[in-house]
Amino acid sequence: MLETLTHESFEPLVGTGFAIEVDGHEDVLTLSEVRVGKPIEGFRVPFSLTFNGARTDALFHSQTLSVRHDTLGELAFMISPLTRNADGTFQYQAVFN
Repeated sequence: MLETLTHESFEPLVGTGFAIEVDGHEDVLTLSEVRVGKPIEGFRVPFSLTFNGARTDALFHSQTLSVRHDTLGELAFMISPLTRNADGTFQYQAVFN
C-alpha cells in the first residue's frame, strides 16, 4: 500500500494523529505539514510529511516505525527527528521518493 500513497493521500489528514510505539514508549504524532517536492519524470512525485510528537521525555531516532492511523490503517515508514519544539516536544519527518 505504501507504494500507492501520494501527497494527496495525506493532505486531508493534516491535523490528525498517527500512533506509534517504540521500545515500550507510545506517542501520537500529529501530521502538521505535507510538502511536495520537484517531480521527476517516470517516478512518483516526491513528498515529505512533518509531524509533531506529544511527548517531551522520549526522542525517537531515525528508524522504520509501525504507524497506525484511523483512515489509513497500519503502515510502516522511516521517520527521522528534525528538531525540538518550544514546548519540549519533538518534530519528525518522513520522506517519500
